[in-house]
Amino acid sequence: MSFVDLLRRSRSSPVSVLHKFMTSYDPRHERTHAFVEGAPDLAFYRNYLELYVDAGTLRMYNCEGKANVYLAYKKVVERFPDCRKTVFFVDKDLDDILGEPWPVDPRIYVTDFYAIENYVVCKEAVRRFFLDFVKIRRVEFDLEPVFQQLDSQLEAFHRALLPVMAWVVVVRRSGRRPILADVNLGGFLRFSDSGVARRGHVPILRYLGRVTQVELRAGEWRQVRRTCRELGRLESKRYIRGKFEAWFLLGFIRQLLAKLAALAIESGGSIAVNAQLSDSNFVQLLVRAVPTPQALASFLEFHLKPPEATPRPGVTRANGILGRMRRWMRRDV
Repeated sequence: MSFVDLLRRSRSSPVSVLHKFMTSYDPRHERTHAFVEGAPDLAFYRNYLELYVDAGTLRMYNCEGKANVYLAYKKVVERFPDCRKTVFFVDKDLDDILGEPWPVDPRIYVTDFYAIENYVVCKEAVRRFFLDFVKIRRVEFDLEPVFQQLDSQLEAFHRALLPVMAWVVVVRRSGRRPILADVNLGGFLRFSDSGVARRGHVPILRYLGRVTQVELRAGEWRQVRRTCRELGRLESKRYIRGKFEAWFLLGFIRQLLAKLAALAIESGGSIAVNAQLSDSNFVQLLVRAVPTPQALASFLEFHLKPPEATPRPGVTRANGILGRMRRWMRRDV
């Protein structure tokens, strides 16, 4: 069979994903099966799953969408109600705020934040990018003070995005579904030396209505203000869209690279970037720098047997030391 034929047969769809699972699942074999929403999720969750299971026994399935993960869950559980080491991973999005009804099962992990991207947007990821992918020649810089600025600039970005996400919640609660992929944050925000700033001449909510073709109705402006207060009581990463935070992270890194290059030239040096970040690859490149989220660690500890190997440096695992002590005690008995 040719490469083309093999690739054509392997194309992902809900049917082919389920077929792959059916042909691979065998309760007699120590395999772990994980269903995720998309390509970035494959890299994100594999990074943590391989702390708990051997890579050779891990089977991952890209369902290409949240609804398809739940569809796969329904079909798998109908066929194998007592399936072991079969887990499902989905983004929370705004489901808890909007009261969206999705199936609940201990085998389904739902992010505490809006999406997986929110976990990757952190100073640890920025630091890792500059350590691994940026080479500075003939000059030295202490970048740590700059990395520490990310948190304060991210907070300012969250404040600027609060009315945007309040608008999204109000519109969604009315039964309309704006296409957020059409929203370009650069249309009303810009990066400056001190962080993100508003483009003063662009009314944000009118911009949103224009690009998404979903205008606020009479009385909804007041609802947006009330919803700003509602969301303001929550942790920002619970309601800020993950891809919006990704836009901020990429802008922060590009701004820093531009300033760094200019200063390096002033000192007779230069910089080289070995990997170009984009919104389609930053999760894959930076996830290894992100400590295991506590809820995810607990989920994996519950469902999967940890390996004897020590976790990778810089990545925490809930009860990891306690688990090793228990295994040592069992060997001594």
